[in-house]
Formats: sequence, structure tokens, C-alpha cells
Amino acid sequence: MPSNPSGWFAVARADIAQILDHAGAKNGPSLVCVWVALLSIANAFRATSITVSVSTIARAAGMGYKATLGALHALTETGLLAITARKAESSSVTNEVSEYALRATVNPSAKGQGGVCHIDSGGMASGNSMMPEIKRRTNKQESSLPTGFVRRAD
Repeated sequence: MPSNPSGWFAVARADIAQILDHAGAKNGPSLVCVWVALLSIANAFRATSITVSVSTIARAAGMGYKATLGALHALTETGLLAITARKAESSSVTNEVSEYALRATVNPSAKGQGGVCHIDSGGMASGNSMMPEIKRRTNKQESSLPTGFVRRAD
């Protein structure tokens, strides 16, 4: 995997919502970490289908091997990931390295993203369902807070 840590990749809110909808209360953060790690690796390879080891994904997600393996299989249930297990020709045992096909809403590759994310004059991505609510706020102190939070008077 390319080791250049600079750059960016897109993560769709719809994908995160879909993952959290399918995950239990305890599994949500793990699934999101593994999904973001897969997007990062896919971005590094400029591909939506990658062949890497579970250990590589675990290292990128900052998780253990077993937790990552479980999260990968749980992600297949969301419809965002397809796993093709690869076997050695002389063996019936599945090797560790599999092919992962990402079905992300937004292509994780920064290259070729033209037209997907437009930046408006406010410096935020347009087309977001939260944008009208954020743009309506007039108080600058409150505009930096997430929805539902109120700045405490000191």
C-alpha cells in the first residue's frame, strides 16, 4: 500500500448512516473505523476494488485482527462491501488475502471527483441536507456548534 499519508478521501454521510443503521449499539464505531480504513486504502490505490490482508485493514483501522474480521463481515450485510475470498489453487483453505469491492456512495479516490462535491461561497459542500439549517444560523458563536448544542454562558 502506498505510504504517503497526505491527501484526502470522501466519506459519504449516507454510507455512515447506513452502517450505523445496520450495526448494533456496540458495533457502530468498529464498523465505521473499518469502513474509513477501507476507503483510505482504496483511495491510496485509486480503486474501488482492493486486494489486501485483514492485517493491513486492521492496522489502518487501529483495531485487532479478530475485531476487524468481524467488522468486515458485518459490513457485507450493509450492502456497502463485497468480499471475494481467494484460495490457493492447491488448497481448499481460504488464504488471508481477499478482494474487497467497495460500493460506496462516493468514489473514495480524490482523483476524478470533479462535479461530485461543489464548494459554495460559504466554504461548505452544497447539496447537503443539513446546509439550509446551518446557513440560517445568524449568531456566529452558535454557528460553530453542532445542532442541538447551546453555548454555555460563562
